[in-house]
Amino acid sequence: MGREAFARQALDFGNSFFTANKNYNLATSNFFYRIALFLDPEVPDAWHQRARIDFLNADFDGALLKINTQIAIHGDSF
Repeated sequence: MGREAFARQALDFGNSFFTANKNYNLATSNFFYRIALFLDPEVPDAWHQRARIDFLNADFDGALLKINTQIAIHGDSF
């Protein structure tokens, strides 16, 4: 399995902790998104999800930086 596949798996793990169920945990989801981006900086949707977490944590500058990165890499495909 290549880095891209591991990155997508980490993204899936992050998404599993960024849902409205008993697993909801922003720190854990952010951890997995960071791993996904380390493995593949262009993994789909990870920058967007990290921007959402920054926004929820009132880190608006960080959120803006990350959403702009998402747009620069993927345009409006998400």
